[in-house]
Amino acid sequence: MKILFVAKPQESIYTDELAEYLSVNNDLTYSLDNFWERKGNFDIIHFHWPEILTKWRVPTEYEYLFIKDVLLPYWKKKSKIVITRHNMFPHYRKNQIFIKLYELLFSFADGVIHMGEYCYNDFSKRYFNLKNYKYLKRTIIPHHVFVSYPNNISKTDSRKKLGLKQKKYIILFAGNFRDKEEADLLYNAFNKVKIKNKLLICLRWWDFNNEPPKKEIKRWLKWRFRTLKIKISSKYYFKNIFVKNNELQFYVNSADLLVIPRKSLLNSAIIPLAFAFKKLVVAPETGNLTEVMKATNNPIFKPDNIDSFIFAIKKGEKLSKTNLGKKNFSYAQKYMNINYAIKKHLEFYNVLINEK
Repeated sequence: MKILFVAKPQESIYTDELAEYLSVNNDLTYSLDNFWERKGNFDIIHFHWPEILTKWRVPTEYEYLFIKDVLLPYWKKKSKIVITRHNMFPHYRKNQIFIKLYELLFSFADGVIHMGEYCYNDFSKRYFNLKNYKYLKRTIIPHHVFVSYPNNISKTDSRKKLGLKQKKYIILFAGNFRDKEEADLLYNAFNKVKIKNKLLICLRWWDFNNEPPKKEIKRWLKWRFRTLKIKISSKYYFKNIFVKNNELQFYVNSADLLVIPRKSLLNSAIIPLAFAFKKLVVAPETGNLTEVMKATNNPIFKPDNIDSFIFAIKKGEKLSKTNLGKKNFSYAQKYMNINYAIKKHLEFYNVLINEK
């Protein structure tokens, strides 16, 4: 089987791992250029994020029309088109041209892969008017648990590596903040939750990249006060760094609890990350996250509700003293195994290819 992954290598460990495993017995090309240059012959053209077609920026009108009138019709005649639905829309960039781009790709698709029941049902409500909806094949394949992150260092040695005290109760947010409200939600909830010797790790702290204009004196002074407080307090370990894949284990293994301070999202890579390292995770009750969190008894909170978030963090602290982390790992091996994900991908591809 010849497959084109329309994505860029080393931008997402999710697609990197899928591509590596799918390549074992298949001819897989992992490239954006082949799509744009109409190069090669493939049985399957597999998209993941529509916005990656223009390297994560908003497409120009010319680019949109070229994709619509030239590229998609060209590939539609030669291949079966598959889309994995990672997001409803690009994170916090729900503008009209992105809405059109998402709908456009779905309208040319032969198959759509969802990561959970919520996504499957939401798609039915959102896109039932598509011209191809009646003929569209769809399936559910859960986000696989990560397999390529190194994990060969203990909690004690990880903390020594980062210069962290062993007695600290460490909460980690391993993602990027998408707006100020997410940063405020985590910062305020952490400060209010009653946990002895607590420490919050953020690898890409919002304030470090978002200084308000000094002419907005009240906002700037508030930002300045919080930034100074963070730098001098022993409760915070805030960075503004890109962590390499082989170094992520130091932060995750140091942690007692992972958190996802999001308001709204469809999927999150932090859950399979936490499960791969036998960790607990606190997540919002939204999207496909709810299914996994409830199935595994990890704490969930109501988005935009700081009291709910505080309660979930405190619950997570209590549960982290149990064997729930090991249960998360066992759940992931059974229901989020990458070999299972590869098997389901190939089965779905074959259904599409064999369809008359």
